[in-house]
Amino acid sequence: MDLTTAQLARRLGVRTATLSNWESGISEPRANRLVMLAGMMNVSLSWLMVGKGGGPMVHTFDTEMTYLKTSLLALKAEAESTAVQIEELVDRLDELSGAQQDNDA
Repeated sequence: MDLTTAQLARRLGVRTATLSNWESGISEPRANRLVMLAGMMNVSLSWLMVGKGGGPMVHTFDTEMTYLKTSLLALKAEAESTAVQIEELVDRLDELSGAQQDNDA
């Protein structure tokens, strides 16, 4: 892809060390990062994971559009998940705050 490890990591939204850990087998990427990586590389997810299925393709307008859409959908899903986690933490904080006020009364 003519990208450095740092450039690829930045496009995936991870640290360079994280990408290096994936490459060396120390850790594994989450599913949304695998989908993004497959889209960026223009390969099928099965090819990326096990070497079977659609392999590398030539960059075209359509493949770039697919990559962009896949990446945006993965980011949207991650943002929605983060929003749910934030809401749960706010609710927990409210519960603790209410319990503390009851104890103070």
